[in-house]
Amino acid sequence: MGCNNVRIGDVASFRKVSVRPNAGTIYYCYSLPAFDNARKPEILDGSEILSNKLHVEDGDILVNKLNMRFKRIWPINNPHDNSVCSTEFVPLCPNDKINRDYLLYTLMSDDFTSTLSRMRTGTSGSHQRVKPEWILDYQFPLPSIEDQRKIGRCLSTLDQKIAINTRLNGYLAA
Repeated sequence: MGCNNVRIGDVASFRKVSVRPNAGTIYYCYSLPAFDNARKPEILDGSEILSNKLHVEDGDILVNKLNMRFKRIWPINNPHDNSVCSTEFVPLCPNDKINRDYLLYTLMSDDFTSTLSRMRTGTSGSHQRVKPEWILDYQFPLPSIEDQRKIGRCLSTLDQKIAINTRLNGYLAA
């Protein structure tokens, strides 16, 4: 399996479409608290959202800028209309050079997290951020698209089995 090293910016773009929420309009907001609370977007009226957000679309992958060590990597699947995310996320839009699952698992890797965590800036330990350009500059091996699909499918299948076992363990405990 031959691989070339590429940057994330070579295979995905940063979706920077800013949204100013309007009162009376319902938004589905992907935020850090929503990620931590069962990974379900908050449903909010625009009047409850006090700052600009970023537009997200189906297939995007959100990467947290704040406190990178917590690995808040959120793939967006079938979002509602008016879906937005916190500016504490970098929405990445994969292009046709990469399998989305392969990119997702690259972003969830310990190497990605530790590399970017070492680059963070901020005034306190609890508010350390990475810059979007650092995310886009991260280099990783990129095999053929077919090998990417195989790797992504294998890891996705393992994650699904882990989720099923976790649910079963919950039922057994109850």
